[in-house]
Amino acid sequence: MGNAFVGQANDGSALFLNAAGLAAAHHWLLTSTYTQPDEDTLFTAIGYARPDILDGTVGLGYRNRTINNVQTTNETFSVSDQELLLAYSREFAPGLAAGLALRLTTAGPSTTVPGYSGSHGQALDLSLKYDYLPWCQLGLALQNLGGLTVNDGGADETADAIVKLGSSFLLRGYDGLFDADKDLRLNLDLESEDDLPFAWHLGFEWWVLDQLAVRAGIDQVAKSSTENYNNLTAGLSLKVNGIIFDYAWYRSGDIAQDTTNYFSFGYIGPEPPKKERPVKTIKAFPSPEPKPAVATQLQRVRFSDLPPEHWVKDMAEKLATAGLLTGYPDGTYRPDIKMTRSHFASVWLAARNIQSTDQAATVGGDIWAASPNTYVSRLEAADLMGVDGNISRPDDPVTRAEFAVLLAKTQIGQAALNRLPPLNN
Repeated sequence: MGNAFVGQANDGSALFLNAAGLAAAHHWLLTSTYTQPDEDTLFTAIGYARPDILDGTVGLGYRNRTINNVQTTNETFSVSDQELLLAYSREFAPGLAAGLALRLTTAGPSTTVPGYSGSHGQALDLSLKYDYLPWCQLGLALQNLGGLTVNDGGADETADAIVKLGSSFLLRGYDGLFDADKDLRLNLDLESEDDLPFAWHLGFEWWVLDQLAVRAGIDQVAKSSTENYNNLTAGLSLKVNGIIFDYAWYRSGDIAQDTTNYFSFGYIGPEPPKKERPVKTIKAFPSPEPKPAVATQLQRVRFSDLPPEHWVKDMAEKLATAGLLTGYPDGTYRPDIKMTRSHFASVWLAARNIQSTDQAATVGGDIWAASPNTYVSRLEAADLMGVDGNISRPDDPVTRAEFAVLLAKTQIGQAALNRLPPLNN
């Protein structure tokens, strides 16, 4: 995703990018990465995180980069950079987590080489993650704080601090900006480092199936003290029973560099059950979901007093087939019989067994009795029924035909119609 992950940070790789994201882990996490940028360079990383330790999540990571066939006048040798990472993350307030990571580094040649000395050092990372909205997460990572490198020759060097500000937007999905079955996410990270130009990282992630995601992005990397390369990335992810395989293709903006392939294996535990969306001032007891029809076709309910040209015929018969409406014993619907708008709200709310938690929370002082000891206001009724605005004029009559149309516009009416199999005739 173009290296844009500071705001999302929801799996094992958060250990290296934003440790605060580990606080949301409900099961242990494992991640590993392997890549070979060129024939002489190997990079590997592995990380492990375990929740419920010291009221938070503890992580342990290791990274290694080895460059082979480094040549001098007299010999050929390898150079390795290694890093051990210890992290701790905890949620301090609802939706707000903080992380701390200590990095211990060593670097040097594989053998004693005149003119080449090794080094060791340590640095501290601080990070935050905030669930600003259900579809918007923010992250902050401060890296290389107090970073100090000590050469074997005794010289001290201080690594530059890096500031990363990340954001993640669930554009489509459960609790997304737009409701959908499959997640579509946009990530944008901003990065600042001393003596280097300001950089950004952009990435998209789309879960085409429950087990398959595709990704793409742009990763900016410094070209000089004033310019950046725009590196293109793409990849996919397979997730089966918590086991994750990731592949990423990385194309450097530097034409002298070839493309790089990244391979990653990991594990993430199952997500917690999704909660019902809360409704203000209302305590809802949803009725059981109807069992899906076994037959591939369902016999359509017919009403003898609704001729083919009647304007409510199709809607009334479909709702009756779905079990939301009933006719009379003689097989008629009697669309012109009157009922009040408050009756309509009461019937619908009683069918859902919905109760108000505050009987005084009414509009205009009017309280409708949906069922014994159950009261709702006009606004509450409109919100729960999925009808925009206020259910006004409660005593105005509506016909049964109008009732069928109103019911079809509600959330429960739409859900029932969508569940119908193909109807016979």
